[in-house]
Amino acid sequence: MPITVESAPALTRPHRAHDAGWLDGLSGEDSRLVRAAIEEIDRALTGLPARVKRSFLLNRLEGLTQQAIADQLGVSSSTVERELRRAFVQCVAKGRARLDATAQAAIDWLLRLESGHACPSQRQVFKAWLLENPEHLAAWQRVAGVLKAPITTLHAVAQHRPGLLEAAQQTLLGSLRTFYKKMLQGGLFLLLLGL
Repeated sequence: MPITVESAPALTRPHRAHDAGWLDGLSGEDSRLVRAAIEEIDRALTGLPARVKRSFLLNRLEGLTQQAIADQLGVSSSTVERELRRAFVQCVAKGRARLDATAQAAIDWLLRLESGHACPSQRQVFKAWLLENPEHLAAWQRVAGVLKAPITTLHAVAQHRPGLLEAAQQTLLGSLRTFYKKMLQGGLFLLLLGL
């Protein structure tokens, strides 16, 4: 079950919504929009390993290239590409057991084009692929639009709220781990008390 921003005990202390934390100072509407955006992104990324989520968020929220992510995380660019593929597959699949070949191809094209290694001839092949079949364009739009609305919302609010993207990212990365850790600690404490 995805965690929500409203379940504040699940979030790390600096990022609790009700603390004098990162949502303070936002208007009621901005706060509502940010909460909804974070919840939508969290639902889409639920179940992915932390580093896969981090790679995806660095790419989509911060706009980092695959090589920049690899450098920051201390892994190879092929590892980042594999992690991004995994995140995109999950986001595009949305409950389906498998993606069709066209959606898989669209994900491959997106990652290749964003890798920084696509040459002009590969871009021409991509354009021809898009025009070859209307399903290709539809798959491309679905893949390229993954979580675009909530990410655009976060960027819009972040224009007048410095640090919001970093705080949102930390919330998305730390929420479940912290939640389960606190549940376990609380359960152990009660066990020690004999309750």
